[in-house]
Amino acid sequence: MIDKASERFTIDLDRQRTKFIYLRLRFLVLDKYYPMFTLLGQSLGSMVLGLEAMLKFIPTVYFETTGYAFTYPLFHYFAGVPVCCYTHYPTISTDMLETVVQQTHSFNNRRMISRSRFLTSCKLKYYKLFAKLYSLCGRCACCIMVNSTWTQGHINQIWSLVYRTRIVYPPCDVENFKEIFNDKQHDENFYISSVAQFRPEKNHQLQVRSFARFLQK
Repeated sequence: MIDKASERFTIDLDRQRTKFIYLRLRFLVLDKYYPMFTLLGQSLGSMVLGLEAMLKFIPTVYFETTGYAFTYPLFHYFAGVPVCCYTHYPTISTDMLETVVQQTHSFNNRRMISRSRFLTSCKLKYYKLFAKLYSLCGRCACCIMVNSTWTQGHINQIWSLVYRTRIVYPPCDVENFKEIFNDKQHDENFYISSVAQFRPEKNHQLQVRSFARFLQK
């Protein structure tokens, strides 16, 4: 892990002062174990995982970077330590709520639910309740960092903690890119690069179809 941090981000860590504590209950946050009520199941699983971590080690500052906001109250109220977080993607977003409201079939809204007004109403209540709990957990963080303006907008809407939230872009060593663009042998062709995780909400199929239509025109 230390080697990867050095290779990818040019960050050198002191090997004598850096310790890793392995958690055995990591499987409790995997989505495959929660085919229904996935968000709630993973969040409750993260609390058990957080409890295991807290029993093994009490940090001076709890710095959470994986998106398990339901662990914040554990360290804030029971361990009594400051909670800081770096959020890459909100657990629930206003986009997800809007998808349910519009009865749109999507990665977070099964076709069976989107076609039923009753099931849509039930899911909307579930989402709103979950969003409220998510917001209460976020209030346990004294320092909130996000990785983009998109994430910042959704976190601000759900957590309403604008004064605590700041954008911190992920570290990236650009020296290698400088060599590429300064290379006179580099051709003058036009390139488009799309960088994203392979997640359903990134909708890579839409990107491909959009680019195909662009080429046709």
